[in-house]
Amino acid sequence: MTSPASGAQLNAGTQKAITWTATDNVGVVSRAIYFSSNNGTNYTKVDSVLGNTGSYNWTVPSQASTTCLIRIYAYDAAGNRGTGLSANFTITATGIVWNNKLSIPIAEKYKVTIMNIQGKELAKVEVKNLNEIDKLRNKLPSGVHVINISAGDKKFVSKMKIIE
Repeated sequence: MTSPASGAQLNAGTQKAITWTATDNVGVVSRAIYFSSNNGTNYTKVDSVLGNTGSYNWTVPSQASTTCLIRIYAYDAAGNRGTGLSANFTITATGIVWNNKLSIPIAEKYKVTIMNIQGKELAKVEVKNLNEIDKLRNKLPSGVHVINISAGDKKFVSKMKIIE
């Protein structure tokens, strides 16, 4: 494994090249890539193909974690398998689907308040994952709203526009 590097910080929703070197005396004929957000307790398949390109353009998932790993299996024509494992890296939730300009750090919980442009509170929740905020968006009326997010001692404010 050559990338992601140890300690790398990747932003959710961005593109990142996963890179590796795989060799075999009779040639590598296929490979499979797996991702873990919990230090290898569970893995999900990212991609599996014939051939060995040495690189895969990956869309970083929205699973904020400081214990992420990539595992690659490379297979030769005889079915022998070699394994590559990245060192731990971090995925940071960077804003919300409708406003990726915010750089919101990983936190245990987020306090979220959404108000309409006149200042009337429309929603107030505490969530563990920023993706949960997206569910609120579907329940809000159309219009321009102000979203306040607190992560620890940091506060983030942004506008969002909902169009039906």
